[in-house]
Amino acid sequence: MEMPSKFMWCLYCFAVSVSGGCTAEKPGGGAPVHRGDTYVAFRINVEGLETVKSLSEEDIVNGIGIYAFRDGRLEASVYTEEPRMAGMYLEPGKEYRLYAVANAGEREVPENESDMESLLCSVPDMAYLNSNALPMSSSCLFTPEGSHAVAEILLTRLVSKIGFKVDAAEQLDVQVKYVKLCGAPAGYRPFAEAGRCRSGSGVTYEASSSDVDALNEGRIFYVYTLENCPGDIFPGNTDPRRK
Repeated sequence: MEMPSKFMWCLYCFAVSVSGGCTAEKPGGGAPVHRGDTYVAFRINVEGLETVKSLSEEDIVNGIGIYAFRDGRLEASVYTEEPRMAGMYLEPGKEYRLYAVANAGEREVPENESDMESLLCSVPDMAYLNSNALPMSSSCLFTPEGSHAVAEILLTRLVSKIGFKVDAAEQLDVQVKYVKLCGAPAGYRPFAEAGRCRSGSGVTYEASSSDVDALNEGRIFYVYTLENCPGDIFPGNTDPRRK
C-alpha cells in the first residue's frame, strides 16, 4: 500500500509545479507578474553621444532610476547602478510616460505624474558636481508590445559647463591669487522646463591651485553648475545677488 501513496504524492507535486508556472517574479523580487506582461529592457544613451563609442567623465552613468506612469499614476519603477541591466514589466499595448533620473541616487518619486515637475534633487556643494558623475534626466512616451521590448532612454545633462579665462594676463602683468564662485544653486528639478530658483541659499566653489595656475598661464579652467533661473526677487530682498 506504500507505492500508491508515493505515486499520488508525486502527482500532487507535479500539479503544484505546473499551476505555479503561470506567473514570474519581478527582477529584484516583489509581487509576481503575469507572463502576459511585456518585459521592457532600457537602452541608455547620453545626448550627443548616440554615435560615439567612447565615454568621457561627463557622460558616465553610475546609477539610474526609471519610473513608468500610465493615466497619471505610477505603475512601475526600477533603480540600478548597472544601467545595462535596467528593465521592468509593463502591460502591452498601453502608453506609458517614462521618466529617468541619472546620478542622483535612489529616491522616492510622487505617485501622481502631475507632481513630477516639482520633484527636487540637491547636491551638497559645487565640488560634488566637479568630482562626480553629472546629474541627467529624460522623459519620453513608450508603448510596449509583445513579450519583450526595448525602450530608448536619451539622457540630457542638467548642468552647464562654464569656462573661466583671464585675457591677456601675461601682457598686463596680472596675477590671479584666488577665485571663488558664490551663490550657485544647490538644487534642481529634473523635469521642470525652466523652474525659478525658490531658495535664497546657494553653494560656493573655490578654485584649486591648479585652476589658478591655469588662469595665470592664459589657459581656461572649467566648472560645472546647475541651472540658475533667477526669475523673481524674494520679498523684501534688496540684494540682486540673492535673486
